[in-house]
Amino acid sequence: MVLKNSNAESTCLLSDSVTHCIVGKNYVEADVSAARELYDVTTVTPEWIRMSVLCNKLLPYPFI
Repeated sequence: MVLKNSNAESTCLLSDSVTHCIVGKNYVEADVSAARELYDVTTVTPEWIRMSVLCNKLLPYPFI
């Protein structure tokens, strides 16, 4: 709900317009590394989103 309220968009495909990649508990490091290298995307967890909302600002990276 937080992401919808902030006008965030969800996509299954990475592109140059993607700014953050949200990963779950069992993410594959090789996939995440590829996303970082190819698209310079920031990888975060749902906990990072929750804490950023609570603090009312984007927290420092990395938060994984």
